[in-house]
Amino acid sequence: MDLETIHRPDFKIINYEEYISSFSEIVSQVEITTQSQQKIATQVAMELTLNLLISCREKNGTIFVIGNGGSAAIASHVVIDLINMGKVRAMSMLDPATTTCISNDYGYEKIYEKQISQFARPEDLLIAISSSGNSKNIVNAATLARKLGVSIITLTGFSGNNALRQLGDYNFWLNSTDYGKVETGHAFLSHYLTDRLREIA
Repeated sequence: MDLETIHRPDFKIINYEEYISSFSEIVSQVEITTQSQQKIATQVAMELTLNLLISCREKNGTIFVIGNGGSAAIASHVVIDLINMGKVRAMSMLDPATTTCISNDYGYEKIYEKQISQFARPEDLLIAISSSGNSKNIVNAATLARKLGVSIITLTGFSGNNALRQLGDYNFWLNSTDYGKVETGHAFLSHYLTDRLREIA
């Protein structure tokens, strides 16, 4: 079957090699900043972030990973890798009964904040994932975690001035407004960190 056979006039053909190249460019140009908005070289940032994960593990802390929609799926995947390969306590705060209870009683924007208020301790770590970086429930949770002295890693995309990017100890930002590429990029970055953590487990 050739392209003429499968091509429809209403479909735009996206060249696979171009798609891969575009994704690679986005991920390779990830921008990492501190809470004070100081930019850090990528490999330096990776080592500093890895140190946060190791420190949390050594203190027997818990790594909380949160997100909405596709980012929630990534959060669950990251938790699996943290537990299975990183040998660290981790949870995604995505229990259906708990989240629907909080959503019903207090509003969806509180589903993670309420759980952070109950469970988080200073020795813990929050990984907050949001493509836009402006999801209110994620920003609320990170804001409270900051007040509680919890270390924070954020993964965002879209606007470089998004709210979540201002809250993390280390903030990973992908310069793209394409949901698929941003989400896949976040998964890729997470895999890099959990694979490294496994080497030190």
